Amino acid sequence: RQLGRVAKRRTKCDVLKVDALAAARRTDVAALFVAASNDALAPPETHANLLAREFKGPANLATFDGEHNSPRPRAIYDAVLKFLGDVLFGRPPLALNVPTDRDDHVAPPDDDDHDSTGAPHDDDIDDDDDNDDNCKVG
Repeated sequence: RQLGRVAKRRTKCDVLKVDALAAARRTDVAALFVAASNDALAPPETHANLLAREFKGPANLATFDGEHNSPRPRAIYDAVLKFLGDVLFGRPPLALNVPTDRDDHVAPPDDDDHDSTGAPHDDDIDDDDDNDDNCKVG
């Protein structure tokens, strides 16, 4: 319940009402799905893998060893850059110098405006629970 409230506050959408599979089956733009191998919150086999397999448009799937909130390894950011380059420009973009920590994970933001995952603090988010108009998918 806590997760649902936080997600709704951040997205202005009741994520429990979104039918991601139905949206995937009718969406034909390119998509990149990212999955952590040990994600208990959104297990790859019932979320990212399923969505990528059922996606109407071109779908890419990038996976990494970790859990839902694990730091993403550099390879995930490289996959995102390649995907965006391919989709936006028809070729991979120029390499970017992304700062990493010693374990080759992208370093978290070094500021007080974001939590340890890089998300804005909850107090920075407008809390309008009555607006599900932003919940349109596909």
